[in-house]
Parts: sequence; C-alpha cells; structure tokens
Amino acid sequence: LKACAQSGTVNRLVLTSSLAAVSGGLYGTVGHTYTEEDWSEEVNLPAYEKSKLRAEKAAWEFIDRLEENKRFDLVAVHPAVVIGPPLTPATGNSTSLLTIKKIL
Repeated sequence: LKACAQSGTVNRLVLTSSLAAVSGGLYGTVGHTYTEEDWSEEVNLPAYEKSKLRAEKAAWEFIDRLEENKRFDLVAVHPAVVIGPPLTPATGNSTSLLTIKKIL
C-alpha cells in the first residue's frame, strides 16, 4: 500500500480479502446480501477469519489516512473459496486441497 501511494501512478488496487472478513465466519447468514456496511464481529472469530478482517480494515484505514493527492481507489473482493494449485510446496492438509479431494 505504501508503494502504491508513493508511486503516483497507481489509480486502483484490488485487494483479495475473504468472505470471512464480512460474513462472521464460514456460514454467514443465508439469504443476506453483503455490502460495504458488513463486517465480521471480532469476538470469538477463529484466527484465519480474524486475520482477514484485521488486514482489510487496516487497508481501508491506510487509505483514509492518506493525503488527498496520494489517494487511490481501493476495491476489495470477498471470495468464499479459492481453488487452484498451491503456490508453495503443499502438505496436502490445506482446507482448499481437502475440499478438492472430497469433491473428487
């Protein structure tokens, strides 16, 4: 974020957050349409969900504190699951890998 602000050339940054940051956990609320007004409650959140919540909030707070001439658009996407090949050596124990194994 600092590099984007200092560059003077970045107009928009897309942050890959997680549904966990806004839904309150794995299951969320059935039928609810989530908006920018929704945030998970930090109380009793598991570590992963809490980390996604804190990271996204920190990004928005960073943007809010920037001088107007250094600001850029921040857009957050909140996927429920990301499935694909691991970028690091896999142990075979990650949630997405276990999900793929169950599907197969």
